[in-house]
Parts: sequence; structure tokens; C-alpha cells
Amino acid sequence: MGTVVPFVSVSELLQRIGSRAWPIVIDVRREPASAIDPEMLPGAMRCAPENVGGLATRLAHGSAIVSYCGHGREVSQGAAAELRRAGLDARYLEGGIEGWRAVGAPLLRKSARLEVPGGSRSLRVTRERPKIDRIACPWLIRRFVDPRAEFRYVPTSEVLSCGEREGGIAFDIYSGRRDRARWRSLQF
Repeated sequence: MGTVVPFVSVSELLQRIGSRAWPIVIDVRREPASAIDPEMLPGAMRCAPENVGGLATRLAHGSAIVSYCGHGREVSQGAAAELRRAGLDARYLEGGIEGWRAVGAPLLRKSARLEVPGGSRSLRVTRERPKIDRIACPWLIRRFVDPRAEFRYVPTSEVLSCGEREGGIAFDIYSGRRDRARWRSLQF
């Protein structure tokens, strides 16, 4: 007889959205199902079910983790069980993404730029001498996008070229007149 894996209900997870109690959420749907669906839960990271064991070694112990698949059955339960065997506080989402969708809970459109291809670590590049906003960005990215993200702080003139050269994503940088005007229009 198998081990019973704890779950979190959609309503319980919804109560945590936007709070400090929001867990690390992992989309473990098998590739065909994941590729077809353009949406995922807020802050979720993608990990193929066969790569969960490798991911377990990179996640912080003590963090709450919720895995989800299409309907909250064997794939997400298996992923949560594997993470628990690695000593992590993991649960699966009861009803999966379809249960989440059924109650009208918020979903985010996937972005290929944010997805971590093949489970490798992503690279983010920004200006040197960070202030509060660029110190907070790594925390947000590691918490909600890629727990293994790497950050480079380079001279302003090198941010875009470093990002392109090394396959990283440049952030908190503008590249000319049009961007300056856009930045001004976004200020309140």
C-alpha cells in the first residue's frame, strides 16, 4: 500500500495568494498537456515530472511546495511524494489546474522568456550598483520564477550585450528615447 500524500485544496491555496504564505508552486504536467495549455498558476515554475528528483536538491528546505498537474492525480501526487522523500514540505493541489480553473481562480499566460528550459538555471542581467528595487528583483525571481536563477550586475553600457551574448534576460534597463518616454508615462 502506497504512502498517503497530503494535498492542499483550491480554496486553501486561494487564501494564500499574494501573501507570505504563498508556496513554491511547480507545474508537473506531462509535456503534451503542458505544451497545449497557454496558462499556468501564478508564480508557478515548470518541471517535467521525470526531473522532480533533480529539482528537489535545489529547493530550499523549510519552504512550502505545491505541485500540480491537470487533475491532481498520479502525476502531481507522485511529484509531491518524491519531494517529501527528499525531506521537503510538499503537497499536491487537489483537482489540479482544472480544479483551479473551475472556480475561476486567476491564471497567468506562459512566457517563453520566463520558462527555464530543460530545468537549467536562468541568467538575469542588470546594472551594477543595485538599489532597493534591483535587490528585491532577485528575491522575487527566485521565489516565483526560477529558484536557481543567476544574477549578473554589469556596467550599464554592457547590460544588453551581456544578456544577448550569454543568453540572459536584461532587466531594469532602458535603451533609448522611446524607452525613456515609456518609463515617464508609467510613473504615477
